[in-house]
Amino acid sequence: MLQHKVPGYYGLPDCPKELTLAASLGSSLSCASAAAILGWWLLEPPVQAHVRADRSIQHPGVCLHRGRRTRGRLIAAPADIVRDAFRCLPPLQALVIAESAVARNALTLRTLQHDLEQARDWQAQGLVAGMGRPKASPLEVCARYHLLAAGLEVQEEVLVPGVGRVDFVVAGRLIVEIDGFEFHSNRTHYRQDRNRWNAATAQGYHTLRITAELVLGNPGLFVQLVRESLADTDR
Repeated sequence: MLQHKVPGYYGLPDCPKELTLAASLGSSLSCASAAAILGWWLLEPPVQAHVRADRSIQHPGVCLHRGRRTRGRLIAAPADIVRDAFRCLPPLQALVIAESAVARNALTLRTLQHDLEQARDWQAQGLVAGMGRPKASPLEVCARYHLLAAGLEVQEEVLVPGVGRVDFVVAGRLIVEIDGFEFHSNRTHYRQDRNRWNAATAQGYHTLRITAELVLGNPGLFVQLVRESLADTDR
């Protein structure tokens, strides 16, 4: 049953409180708050409400993004959400949101690049330029970010003959596969993986299997393992 939330707006009883707040402030949700409502990838849930408004707003627990908004629209346009994320959040968190927006066809990579042409967006421009395949997982986005930030040569979604597609090839000789939580769900998958690993080794590739916990929880150690593995291949 619809309930009268704020003047001019009605909503269902389970309507997210962030939407009600945005309506009460005459604003639109943006940045991480909008991404959360839309079901986009997030590395961390927002600890405060991120809103976009064309006027000053002072309200406890609100992070204001100044900019044009469509009146009556409670969630900002996709391009505005991503732009606000790059100007507000740590680079990797913003990149994950941007990759999710492109993967879900909320906007195109070309549109994103066009909307980040201002001089103040120079850091975002570099991150967007390195965006890989449009259907990458958030784990792969994080792994690629850390590898590139370490100055390593990275190829993503590489087709290796006799092996199939692998997540990354680093420096042309090290395969890096990112294993999600569901990895090796049954014995058949286990055997298939071992066959791929053996085929890669026979062609001279070394292979690293990296867990989600390592990429998300200790990226420094992840990069260190990659560097050490590359050093081993040079011996």
